This record gives sequence, C-alpha cells and structure tokens, in this order.
Amino acid sequence: SGHPLSRYRAARTLLRMPEIADVLGMRNQAAVSLLCMVSEARPHITKKGERMCYLTVSDFSGELECLVFPALYLSVSNLLHEDAVIWIRGKVSKKEGDDTRLFCEGILAEQDFARHSDGMQLCCKISDPETVSRILSVCKRFPGDTPVCFYMTDSRRYLRPKLPAGISPDNAFLKQLTEIIPLSQAALIPIQQAK
Repeated sequence: SGHPLSRYRAARTLLRMPEIADVLGMRNQAAVSLLCMVSEARPHITKKGERMCYLTVSDFSGELECLVFPALYLSVSNLLHEDAVIWIRGKVSKKEGDDTRLFCEGILAEQDFARHSDGMQLCCKISDPETVSRILSVCKRFPGDTPVCFYMTDSRRYLRPKLPAGISPDNAFLKQLTEIIPLSQAALIPIQQAK
C-alpha cells in the first residue's frame, strides 16, 4: 500500500535525512546519507575490465544519478535491483555543465536502515513542563519500542519519563507531535547521546 518509502518518512524526517531535491542543491563533495529506491541499475564494464554500475535512484522529491565504483559494486550488486529500498552514503559530484551525481561510498539494505532507526530514541527540546505532558499524552497513543527523552532547555538536563512502553514514531505520530512543537525541536538521536 503506497510508496515503499512511505513507512520511513517519519524516521527520515526525525533523522534529518535529506531528500533528493535537497541533494541537488548541495555543494560539490558534500557528504550525504540518503534513503531511496532503485529506479534503474545499469551495470557497466570499465576499460580495465572491472564491473561497476550507473544507478538511478528516486524518492518523493525526484531522481538522482549515482555511480557505484568497482570496489563497492562487488559487495553490493545483489542489493541493486529495481524498486529495492536502499540506504546510500556518498559524496555529491557537481561538474560544470553536468547534472548533479552521487558517488556512492557505502550502500546498505532496507533492513539495515530499519535496524539503525530502531536503535535510536526520540528526543524533544522543551522549555516548559506543560509541553512535556502534552507530548506524553500523544506518546501514549502510539506505543512502540522507541524510547523517549526530553531536553529541558532551561536546566540543560535530559528528562526520561516513565512510560509503560516507548513510542512508534510513524507519520501519524509525527503529525500530532508537530502540532505541539516545531519539527526543529524533535529528532531521533543515538540512545547513548542523551546523558
């Protein structure tokens, strides 16, 4: 049901991952982490006889051309099939008169992204206790495994509420959360980061 990337929209947003449209506006050599879908994979043999791949990926915002060089291609070629959801790390390449491309440095499977986002906690920057209780009432409607913490800006301390469960940070949760606080005050962060 729907786009294969839809289920990750909230996680991508809370992890501050760019969309392809954002990548197109980035400077040359900018480092990027992108969750996207394979539109087309075109294997290629280099002049040295090595296998590489020209990859077209897409998300809700557009398409991007990626290059998967021989050293990486050998280990990831099994992931590069049409409609596969992949997680790419790479560098933006902009040459005069050329389209923006991404030189891939690492490619992981959809399950790796799911595991990565599952290992995070939701942290909200809050200045007043009343906002905390409003957010907690939303959290209780979306039970899941993601821990929740609050960074209290006045005391500069982390607060860990006692919840019966964590939360499930899906699109519906994110919509209700952003009715209370702006998106800029919420993020998925590594669990050990909030000390």
